[in-house]
Amino acid sequence: MTTALSKVPGLDDLTKGTAVIIYVIPGIDGEVAWSVYPQFAFESAEFTGKVGLEASYEPNLGFGEAKVYIGGEPSVTLQIPGDLFKELRFRVYAGFESRIWIFNLGPVEFVFLEYKYPSLAALRTAQRLGDGPV
Repeated sequence: MTTALSKVPGLDDLTKGTAVIIYVIPGIDGEVAWSVYPQFAFESAEFTGKVGLEASYEPNLGFGEAKVYIGGEPSVTLQIPGDLFKELRFRVYAGFESRIWIFNLGPVEFVFLEYKYPSLAALRTAQRLGDGPV
């Protein structure tokens, strides 16, 4: 790709030393609830874990910085008490951000796909069929 773009006038310097950076973005979040009255006892716990993967192109513009990226982020939410698996989620996105002199633009992000299981529609259908809570 660098060879093809270097033939375009003005893009030769922009594409020298071009690299796509791959980021692995882990994350964990949780919440634990305890009751203290009438006695101290465990109520519930919920934890969400995710591992995002992102590819980024960050060219050296000479007069500023820019970043164009695309990525995906699967996550799972576990809970106690109740069903162990509460929610599975997957998100695919692309974005852009830049800083030119003192001006910042972005991040501007577009989400291509956001899938959640169980979805609200699936829960409502289960409720109508008498198979689930809600």
